[in-house]
Amino acid sequence: MSPLACCLVALAALFAVSDANMINPFCSSVSLGESMVHEVTFNMNVSGGDVFIPNKCPEDHDLKGQDLNVCNIPNSMPEVHTFTIGKHPFEKVYIDCPNNTRGCSSLELQVTQYCEVPPIG
Repeated sequence: MSPLACCLVALAALFAVSDANMINPFCSSVSLGESMVHEVTFNMNVSGGDVFIPNKCPEDHDLKGQDLNVCNIPNSMPEVHTFTIGKHPFEKVYIDCPNNTRGCSSLELQVTQYCEVPPIG
């Protein structure tokens, strides 16, 4: 594909993602657990495969849920699969993004964690 054609495809993809009413065909999202008032948001650079997500809640707060969003624009839609591991159900996910697909070795995973505020007293 010529450089001009590549630029046009990328530009079309950017216009598609900029429309808030459309679902982005290059992104995958999953919500786990409960949403709480206290949120912690951070990004991780990951590749396809097993991904371990650190608990970024303050020390005295319990991690109760998290939202994950990962994109591979304009190449493919990675899929997020979840696992339940003992006491740490939010610690590990598997991102299915074929290694032969461009961009799968460098994905940005956005994580929003919901932390339970301990009772006062």
